[in-house]
Amino acid sequence: MRDMNKFVTRLNWERAGLMSLNCEWIQVSPIVGAGPVSLEFHVDVLGKTYLKHSGDVLTEGTHSFVMSVSSSYPFVAPVVSFSGPNPPAHLNFFSNGNVCIGGWNRAEENLATLAIRITRCIFLAPETFNFKSPADSQSMALCRLIANGSLEQPQLPGPIPVPDFGGAA
Repeated sequence: MRDMNKFVTRLNWERAGLMSLNCEWIQVSPIVGAGPVSLEFHVDVLGKTYLKHSGDVLTEGTHSFVMSVSSSYPFVAPVVSFSGPNPPAHLNFFSNGNVCIGGWNRAEENLATLAIRITRCIFLAPETFNFKSPADSQSMALCRLIANGSLEQPQLPGPIPVPDFGGAA
């Protein structure tokens, strides 16, 4: 029982850190109906970026993804997927909306930092590119153009909010 209390305490702490990301251009909300040990968060990010299958046209809008946390978290990585028909172009975003989050290091990353990393991927930050293991090879040409400076990287609408991690147990 003690381990379960520790787990619930960590999830509550992480929920507070994730919710503190809310600002003018990023909104995080828990999905109603998720249980006390299994959580889902809906994240909306507003801004211009390239979409899969849209060439090199910057598209403005809301880019929404869902982060699902199982009862095995933090030992098992959250599942992240986009909730639209045409996710942003990035090597780690599959065409079906699923997201490859790479190696999961539970000691170094929490839900808020994962949300920030996915947001940086949406806006094609070159440090997020992994050309050796692309989930979507169709985005490779676009990412290479941005990485070598031949194409302008989409800009974040504002500063990335700093999550409030106070109260960790």
